[in-house]
Amino acid sequence: MFDLNGTLCFRDKEERHKITLRPYIEYLYFLKKYYIVGVYTSMMRRNAMNIISMIEHYCDCNIFDRRYIFCREYTTPFSPEEIIKFNIAPYNTKKSLASVIGDISKVTIIDDEIFKIVEKERAIIIPTFTNVAKDHELYNIVSILLDPFC
Repeated sequence: MFDLNGTLCFRDKEERHKITLRPYIEYLYFLKKYYIVGVYTSMMRRNAMNIISMIEHYCDCNIFDRRYIFCREYTTPFSPEEIIKFNIAPYNTKKSLASVIGDISKVTIIDDEIFKIVEKERAIIIPTFTNVAKDHELYNIVSILLDPFC
């Protein structure tokens, strides 16, 4: 499972429609042979589907299994205490893999924000993509995920 904003792409805060895909995004294609590739994001479904379409158009193939696309409606709000504890905006929500998939023993989420993940032991956290050209994080993650099969 991949997060979108900050993980697979960068959305400009002032120009929300301006989206930059993370370098090496096309390498996600290689995961399809061995994994079911999904998305779990706090974005609204319409925005998420636009970005998913952009990624798949760029890669010239379907990457994400539509059965495993979970958007904002599958997240839960943080409590007032958690908002204070994590010093986060009240619109942030958390993602629970177990609530959307059930058995998560073979599920990993790749995200840039650990505080949003309920099952932290199932997360791989990568640095937030900030539209830097020399970013190699997706290349590294895909290489790690493919290593057992090579």
